[in-house]
Amino acid sequence: MASGKKAAARERASGADGRAGRWKTRPGCRSLYRAFMIALVAWPSIAAPEMPERPWHVLILEAYDPWLPATIQLDQAMRRALHDDTSRLTDVYTEALDTGRFRGRDLEDAFLGLLRKKYGADTPDVILAGAPFALDFAVRHRTELWPEARIVFYGVPSGAAPLTLPPDVTGQYIQYDAAGTVALALRLSPAVRRILVIGGVTESDQGRVRSAIDAAARLSPGIDIVRLDKLPYSEILRVLEKQPIDSFAIFAGFYRDVRGDTFLPADVVEKLSSASTVPIYSVFGSMLGHGIVGGALTDFERVGRQAGELAAGVLSGRISPSAAPRPASAASCVVDARQMARWSLPEARLPPGCSVAFRVPGMWETYRWQVAGGIGLILLQALLIGGLLFQRRQRRRATLEVHQIRAALTHASRLATVGELTAAISHEINQPLGAVQSNADAVEMLLDAHPPRLDRVRDVLADIRAANLRASEVVRRLRALLQKHELAMQSMDLNDAVNAVLRLVATEARRREVTLDAALVARPLRVRGDSVQLQQVVLNLLMNAMEAMTDTPASRRRIRIRTSITGREAFVHVDDGGRGIDRDQLPHLFESFYTTKANGLGLGLSIARSIVRAHGGRIQSENNAGGGATFVVAIPAERGDSDRSQRKADLAGIQATASSASRPTPP
Repeated sequence: MASGKKAAARERASGADGRAGRWKTRPGCRSLYRAFMIALVAWPSIAAPEMPERPWHVLILEAYDPWLPATIQLDQAMRRALHDDTSRLTDVYTEALDTGRFRGRDLEDAFLGLLRKKYGADTPDVILAGAPFALDFAVRHRTELWPEARIVFYGVPSGAAPLTLPPDVTGQYIQYDAAGTVALALRLSPAVRRILVIGGVTESDQGRVRSAIDAAARLSPGIDIVRLDKLPYSEILRVLEKQPIDSFAIFAGFYRDVRGDTFLPADVVEKLSSASTVPIYSVFGSMLGHGIVGGALTDFERVGRQAGELAAGVLSGRISPSAAPRPASAASCVVDARQMARWSLPEARLPPGCSVAFRVPGMWETYRWQVAGGIGLILLQALLIGGLLFQRRQRRRATLEVHQIRAALTHASRLATVGELTAAISHEINQPLGAVQSNADAVEMLLDAHPPRLDRVRDVLADIRAANLRASEVVRRLRALLQKHELAMQSMDLNDAVNAVLRLVATEARRREVTLDAALVARPLRVRGDSVQLQQVVLNLLMNAMEAMTDTPASRRRIRIRTSITGREAFVHVDDGGRGIDRDQLPHLFESFYTTKANGLGLGLSIARSIVRAHGGRIQSENNAGGGATFVVAIPAERGDSDRSQRKADLAGIQATASSASRPTPP
């Protein structure tokens, strides 16, 4: 029977009259036939587009007020985890039982009716039940409301969950570490004598109050433990305002007080902390930043993320809905830096690994790279400044050495110049010494006469004294000129310096048959300088002028030295009658070790220029039109003297103008 049907099918496929078989065997038609058969087989899938998958429906069943800080952290973390860990779209709904304020059975029945109407068509795939009461509610009414839904619980302490869970129920336990919080408080305040336990009257609050009391009694035997959970909020506030400093408080939760008034726990903590005279600790991570010092805190964001990941695993099939519930994550030690400072609690007493939140970041933490860059820049600047100071010291040392060498060279040049005057100086000293000798012989002759001619002895002794003073003056001038000393700037008369040099070289000039013509201004030329060094400049110029006229006929060996003042400068001009200076030598004349003499060292004019520059002046040379050369030294004149000179010159000009104007005009 089966074989007959297959044969009939083959016959229909190939064509009953055999024409189809002949068509398939024709050249070029075989590939077209195959494409037609493939399209015929695939047509149903092409014609019917794939339907999109239905989104997963997740219902978050909150037990408390959905606007509590802890509830908000849980809800947001669960939604992010569901979004990140599932590939299918997920619709998340939230319903709040709010058991802290509403626990009546009549309300529960009305709530069940609302859930039937809202989720009758959109049955939840997973119910995320928070806290023990929401887990109990979901387990009791799942069969009636959503028999196919799987339950994942969170926020349930391990001791509050039923020992045996029904099928398709798993979850993540939560831990409120009262013992760790009490231990932290005792570590920070070892001298405490009283522990206050703050709590509300809801079932969950009372469970945490008992845990805190048990932990305090176990960790600090003998310390007074005061329960404030049986007092209304206003009384608790007054009690905390009067507590001694050797106490601390544990906040175990406060949702409803004994009067039935409900509160937002975060607001309660802030007001209690502001009024309290003792530090307050807690087990809730959501209370950090609202006035508590800290504690072994439960991280609700981490709890919500773990619950969301578990629900996503159940939805995708990676985790069995009947898997054993996961253990609670350990609480974390965290403290508020601001409250630590408020209560003067040392951070050194914190246990290892305890985090400090709300610490005001220091300059280094906030601007680490900027500070590091600034420090690096400062160090670089310090190195540069140090290097510059070192170079400055080295430069000063080198400058000092240069000054010392220059002073030594100046002194040596002075000695060398005076050495050239040895013959003249010897002659100038021998003259008074010879006079002294002759006068001494004359005194002896006058004393040997009979009778002794005492009246003439007095005259001869006066001549001896005058000759001695003359020789002493020559020696004094030489000693002053040859003495080595530092530059000493003081007010002086430039004419005096020139006259002193003229007296010194007068004998040498006569020996060389050189005529010295001095034309000095009649009044003092006050300048500020060193008399000895300025004398050395003039002496060097005069000796060079004499050397320049060695080959000049005696009739033309004339040196003219004159002084003048123009504006605020005093001038010394030295003109000679030599052959002048070659044009190519003029630019190099004041360079060190450059000389035009056969036996010269080339230091005289260089030292002269250094001395003049040290006085703030200038020195220059030029050839005269009629032969010879002129050297000009300009030294700044003292201000008062130059101003008076300028005023006198102006007055003389005005008087000359007036006299010429009053003179009658010739016919």
